[in-house]
Amino acid sequence: MDMDDMMNASFDDLRREIAPAAQSAFGPGAAATMAMAGGMRSIMGGASAVPMLMGGGTRGPRALVIPEHRQELQVFFCGKGAKPAAGVEVLDSQTALAACSGKNDFILFEPLDEAMRRGQAVVLVLPMGASRKELNQAQAYLAESLARWLSEEKTDGAGRPYGEVKDEDPTLRKHFTRAQINAIRSFGGVHEGK
Repeated sequence: MDMDDMMNASFDDLRREIAPAAQSAFGPGAAATMAMAGGMRSIMGGASAVPMLMGGGTRGPRALVIPEHRQELQVFFCGKGAKPAAGVEVLDSQTALAACSGKNDFILFEPLDEAMRRGQAVVLVLPMGASRKELNQAQAYLAESLARWLSEEKTDGAGRPYGEVKDEDPTLRKHFTRAQINAIRSFGGVHEGK
């Protein structure tokens, strides 16, 4: 698959191309069957964006663990509903707007400066040790997109899920603390995990 094909492919097609082993577990029709059985919730929809795997007929979904790490990232909230939380600061709208200028969301590709002007919830992330003067270099995300990312289950090299949610910034590849993950998920409209 060349770059043009990848840019036009659906997430399912990309997943099948990158992790063919995962296809056997979730091949054609498997998601619909599992959804009908009530065993899997959509990663991108519903009130809870945590993927839930079938634990067998009536046992219901299994809870996913949010790992704990030392603080490697500075997290800033801005926009609608922004309030300080453990490991999170709130930025004023002017500072946040300047930091978001020219940046797009990593999932929806929505211009973040326009999202800020509409008052949408946005998260900015800097490595520890970076100063506030470097906010124009911060990673910027729609809170909902980052919250969903941090609700997806990690998989091993063979594409098998192993019961932990993602805990790294998708660009910087540094870890969030559990408190930061819960704060981001709450700010983005995703329920907290354990």
